[in-house]
Amino acid sequence: MISAAGLLLSAATSSAAPPAEPVASSIRLTRPDTGLSLGAFGGILAVNADHELYDPRGPHQRIRSPSAELGLRLSYLPWVNLGFEAEGALIPASIAQGAGDATLYAFRGQAILRYPTTIVTPFIILGAGVMGVESASAELGDDLDPAAHWGLGALLLLTEVFELRLDARHIISAALDPPGSGGNGVTSHFELLLGFGFELLEPPSTR
Repeated sequence: MISAAGLLLSAATSSAAPPAEPVASSIRLTRPDTGLSLGAFGGILAVNADHELYDPRGPHQRIRSPSAELGLRLSYLPWVNLGFEAEGALIPASIAQGAGDATLYAFRGQAILRYPTTIVTPFIILGAGVMGVESASAELGDDLDPAAHWGLGALLLLTEVFELRLDARHIISAALDPPGSGGNGVTSHFELLLGFGFELLEPPSTR
């Protein structure tokens, strides 16, 4: 027969057993957050009426807004939260006061500060570059101005290597200030972009 003391000893031993270790999940819910990626975007650019995108030897004219925009983006993210990007954009535009056309373009670099989450990653950007115009001398002529920008946006991760991206930006560039107006010499333009990106290269340490 099993004694009462033996039963008590067995119960005490069972209750003192350590809990089982949890099994680590092998499922990765987000894509790697560092590396090199390439993307494309489209959107609209609203150019302020007092822009200085024109050759001063010719007439100043308003650019019809908003104008469609297309571009490419190269992103390098050495850290999870901070990275650097280069962009080039082409904006076919038209003159508001007539039937003339102009081609705007932009080249810029920027830092991106991100807050990665499981699916949606909000971010803020800050950068600078140039905005230019090419057109007939009777329209706006050719010109190139420095420009700075900042913006807010979000990334939607569809797979580990493919993402959608939305940007809303404020662009600051030179303004057309009439003589004696006391203007501050800058004006604001606004940009809304929707794009996608895919990963080209991931650091080996993240695999």
